[in-house]
Amino acid sequence: MLEPILDKFEKGGLVQVGSLVKLRRGLEIGKNDKRIKPVSRGGNLLTGESVSRFNYEIRHRFTSNENKENKVGLLKDSGLWSGERALLLRRVAPYPIAAVIESPVYFLNTLYKITGDGLDEHSLCAFLNSRFFGEIFRQIYAFDDRIFPYIRMSQIKNVPVPRNAVRDEILAGLSKRIHREKSSDVESIRFEIDERVRRMYF
Repeated sequence: MLEPILDKFEKGGLVQVGSLVKLRRGLEIGKNDKRIKPVSRGGNLLTGESVSRFNYEIRHRFTSNENKENKVGLLKDSGLWSGERALLLRRVAPYPIAAVIESPVYFLNTLYKITGDGLDEHSLCAFLNSRFFGEIFRQIYAFDDRIFPYIRMSQIKNVPVPRNAVRDEILAGLSKRIHREKSSDVESIRFEIDERVRRMYF
């Protein structure tokens, strides 16, 4: 499976993920930091463990009493936290796991936020979560440590994909359905996603 994909990439039929989008890590603090609390006050916060394929669960809040200068440094820049929705990818996982968050949240450095011009978050979310893309990723990068594997930024950026992976109406529609429908239909939707991604490669 991998050989024809790499051949197509060499001929210019595919591009690297990193040429289409940017990835950035979240807050550079640990989940045991005193500013992270399982309480009702503060801003919603996600850790890597609270994100699964096409789904997430708010389990923590982020509160900070730091002065403005220190807080700005911690938050990096407002662009990391703004926007109507965010595509987040888990950093610690044996395969790509992504979800679209429909409201602004804080998140730790165990998650990447993916952004890009013309990006449809739902389209790329479906693409990354597909079993077909996961198998390509696995074949390119054999993890040395399977007990605690990382999805490294450089790895994701270098995987070859079709240019329309970031903006495919069919994938976007399927992703929206699977985010919304937590039912027995999920597996059939995932099958549709896998087939769509396979056809996009070939």
